[in-house]
Amino acid sequence: MTCINGKATFKRGKTLSWPALYAPSGTPVNLTGATIASQLRTADGTLIANLTATLADQTTSTGAFTLSYASSTADFPLGEAYFDVRITLSGVIDYSDTGVINIVDRVTV
Repeated sequence: MTCINGKATFKRGKTLSWPALYAPSGTPVNLTGATIASQLRTADGTLIANLTATLADQTTSTGAFTLSYASSTADFPLGEAYFDVRITLSGVIDYSDTGVINIVDRVTV
């Protein structure tokens, strides 16, 4: 994913792997034992992908994780898509802000 003029853009066919950091009060929080869920959806709410969260080593990279999608993104619908992240830790549920990306077609096949 890249940002052009403040807008996040993702090209279909590219490997989806986004680094993320959970720091709700500005300080990273240890995510050991957390359950993390994230979905990518179209503007009308149609599910595009369930994203997988993989924790980084929380002793050296506190709060860090990666969102990824193991299957092909070649058929992702073009246009705006939305995602957020739900983190459940010690029985407390928190959501990220909603992110918006523009899915564009690739030129080189």
